[in-house]
Amino acid sequence: MPDHIATTEPHSFMAHSNAETSASSYATHRNNFDKSMRQLDTLKFTRGEGPDQRKLLQLLERQVGLVGAKQYMNAKFGSGTLQYVAGLYTMMAASIAEEISVGIKRYGYIPTAKHQLLYSVIDEGDIVINTFSRLNIRKLSPKGLNTKWKTEDVYDPLVHLVTRLTTLMVNWGVPITAPQEASSTWIPRLSSRWELDLANATKKNSSSSEGCTVQ
Repeated sequence: MPDHIATTEPHSFMAHSNAETSASSYATHRNNFDKSMRQLDTLKFTRGEGPDQRKLLQLLERQVGLVGAKQYMNAKFGSGTLQYVAGLYTMMAASIAEEISVGIKRYGYIPTAKHQLLYSVIDEGDIVINTFSRLNIRKLSPKGLNTKWKTEDVYDPLVHLVTRLTTLMVNWGVPITAPQEASSTWIPRLSSRWELDLANATKKNSSSSEGCTVQ
């Protein structure tokens, strides 16, 4: 799917996708998404393109599942950082799923504007999934985490993901910080998650080393 950032006109999103909701609360956003998808499953399309639109919703559900796969969310190292990014993506997906639900109830199909947003969120899922896989954070040792962070092999790609996701949310009217302020709010939160992951990984590694030296 194309690597692009949508620049559609702002759209209203539901209340659960606001700046006060921590993007690191992946479980909360996943619950919101699953709830909206269950509601969508009960709705009926009244136009001929219903089956195709239903397939798109299934693809969105697949993307959310892959972004939040257990190997990332329960990773031995780096899980907090990955949960933070996954939380941002899932928050967007939950918002658009709820918006689509409202559209189907009102019109019997997904309105064109929401259809375009759905494609964009699905596309972003590919980018997040590919980046998670390429970085392979979950298999790094504490030393590897620190080295990759310092050399920006991991930091830059993750910042890129967060920047893309927050820009999309701003473009679509999700009430978070303005684009020019995103780097002063969301990126430091990402850095904090990484530093905590690194500290926890180092602590675990030290404990393991001490355990091995005990006779």
